[in-house]
Amino acid sequence: MRPPQTRPINVMLLDDHILILIGMQNLLVNEPDLRCVASLTSSKGLEQALEDNCVDVLVLDFQLQPGDIDGLNLIRLLQNQHPKLRLLVISSLHTPATVALALRYGAAGFIGKELPPGELAQAIRRVASGRVYLHPQMLDALQTYRDGGGKLVYLGGNGFYWKIALDPSRDGIIEIRRGEG
Repeated sequence: MRPPQTRPINVMLLDDHILILIGMQNLLVNEPDLRCVASLTSSKGLEQALEDNCVDVLVLDFQLQPGDIDGLNLIRLLQNQHPKLRLLVISSLHTPATVALALRYGAAGFIGKELPPGELAQAIRRVASGRVYLHPQMLDALQTYRDGGGKLVYLGGNGFYWKIALDPSRDGIIEIRRGEG
């Protein structure tokens, strides 16, 4: 059971495919604790939309149209300009290198577009709560090894590490926490 929120989680959507945007908006309408405050089809109006709205989580497509900023540079830019903004990447392109780089550049989660619809709300909630979110299909993006009690650990650079815990009660969804050490 989730603790009651004082206000809904404000979500902004960025995807260059209008059908995907409409689908995500329709999924969020059915979630009383999530509120879609804006939807964009390119990064061009993103800065103004962020200024005009109180946004907790930005769900962004990793690969926007040619001529638009690429996913990694957008993540880096947003982390520099809006360090408290939580970024959840959604993409049909989720190779191990893509997922690992997105996390390293500051994304708080990464999900595939082919995953079940309920996954979006789940991921937004976890990312908004300050945790990192990946689906098990993203596991290959991380260099892992077993750490005793069934937990997986990714050792990153610069003194950071990722603790990854499997959650069998939620269809194997993985929760990741970033730490220093």
